[in-house]
Amino acid sequence: MGASPHDSSTPDPGATSGPAGERPGAAWWLGLLAACTIARAAWWVRDSMPMLFLGDSEAYLATAIWNLIPPDRSFVYGYVVLLAGVLPGSLRTLVALQAACSVASALLLAAVVLELAPSRRALAAAIAVAWVALEPLSLFWERYVMAESVALPAFAATVLFGLRYVSTGRFAWLAASDLAATAVMTLRLPYAAMAWLGALVLPVLASRRGQARAALGHAIASLALVAGLQAGYRGLFANLTGGDPALQRADGLFLVAAWAPLLEAKDFPDPALGESLLRLASVCEIGDRRTREQQRWRDGCLVQELLKATRDEDEANAVAEAAARSVARHKPLAVARLALESWTDFFDVEQLSTVMAWDRSSWDYPVRIRVLLAERFGLDGEAMPRLSTATNRWFLRSTPWLLLLAFSPVLAWGAAALRFLRRHRSAQAAWVAIVASGLLSITVFTATSPIPRYLHPLGWLAGAWFAELLDPGRPRGRRDTPATR
Repeated sequence: MGASPHDSSTPDPGATSGPAGERPGAAWWLGLLAACTIARAAWWVRDSMPMLFLGDSEAYLATAIWNLIPPDRSFVYGYVVLLAGVLPGSLRTLVALQAACSVASALLLAAVVLELAPSRRALAAAIAVAWVALEPLSLFWERYVMAESVALPAFAATVLFGLRYVSTGRFAWLAASDLAATAVMTLRLPYAAMAWLGALVLPVLASRRGQARAALGHAIASLALVAGLQAGYRGLFANLTGGDPALQRADGLFLVAAWAPLLEAKDFPDPALGESLLRLASVCEIGDRRTREQQRWRDGCLVQELLKATRDEDEANAVAEAAARSVARHKPLAVARLALESWTDFFDVEQLSTVMAWDRSSWDYPVRIRVLLAERFGLDGEAMPRLSTATNRWFLRSTPWLLLLAFSPVLAWGAAALRFLRRHRSAQAAWVAIVASGLLSITVFTATSPIPRYLHPLGWLAGAWFAELLDPGRPRGRRDTPATR
């Protein structure tokens, strides 16, 4: 893979001498594991009720029970549901697994804090325990048949391995970050772009003066690895569905709905079809960005009319993808402006509260779902939508936290700037800020509404930049060890 972007004499940050630089031992980690487990178990005692978010949860259950591969969601999580829910005959077992994933995520958060502030064990432990005991998005989605909790440890590993690579310049850590990012993608398809982002950015952050050639070699190798991993997933998806290789078969449908206010008839491969679709969708107020969720799902709106006008979903998706590419090519500034407006929608408390209630899924489940829940899992599907549980009450009261998370990339860049001024691990802080910005950008560019669920990984990442603000590093004039930026 070429030489390391670091000088060979640069020590690993874990090798600094003295008590302040020593990594915590096994006893410290076991104590933190116990504290995090107790904190999460206390919530389990109060609320272990499984919940559904229709129709995502329906798709995952269909994979788990009937081996049906969803065209637009992760099939990997469906097999997790099979192993942890369907085979044991209890969705509470699945919730327990997802609670264990949250504990693992908390330990990884402590490891990230120690990468950013190696001597601050108490800070690392406090942030990890506070996150696992209080963070409302993780507590809420942990109860749902949804992929968020299972994907979070892989996301956390992506961040941690990236930090290790920036600190050491060892390609093995970059490859590990690529692998973890791919694992996230298999569970949460919208985050496929994060693997490419890491492959491009991390070698730049890790490079040292005079090591540009080695950094370029790492970047090329990393991009090739990501390309190979994603090609493997595409091929597996094709084998399971009998179609062409793809990450999913509805990406164009989602994107054309997200950019619906910008569409013109000429953006479609067949302008006559485009004119017809836009005329029909006008009854759904297609020019209003707040109707984009309707454009994706409601009968009589854009995507459903496109599906009716074409022969099958694959053709409809191809038409939608071509229209979205035309919008991106001819109106990039308008797309950016729409994304900025989508970001501001997170700060519209009334709209955000409406979407939070939607996430709660408080409408009646279809009869088929109620029967399935009763027969397979012994659950009362008629009562579930109206249950008031400890975690959903906590979630519905978390609006201030969600507003903070929507603003968190700005705070992460502020923490990185502070690290830069103090000449202390600024490249590592920049990686945290880049990840935060990438996550929010994916959301505001592709989502149809301010969906709190998409802030879920930002709730975990907040612990990293919060640690940077609490421990900005050495003041100017004090030199870092050779292992730091």
